[in-house]
Amino acid sequence: MLKLLKLNSEIEKVLEFKIEINHTINNCLYNDLWVTQIPEKYFDNQVENIIQLIDESIDYNDDKNIFSL
Repeated sequence: MLKLLKLNSEIEKVLEFKIEINHTINNCLYNDLWVTQIPEKYFDNQVENIIQLIDESIDYNDDKNIFSL
């Protein structure tokens, strides 16, 4: 259960965001980072972290944990 809580927390961090626009300098703040200064791999690292947490949290050998739509 603790693994799932950690996974949920990481997903919430990605989905919760704050955006502020500064028209004077024609730039935006995304979660307190200027969008022009966000590293190229910023979102890649978040996605990799969530994928790793999913892999750690789910037992792929248990059919109850895997389903397809």
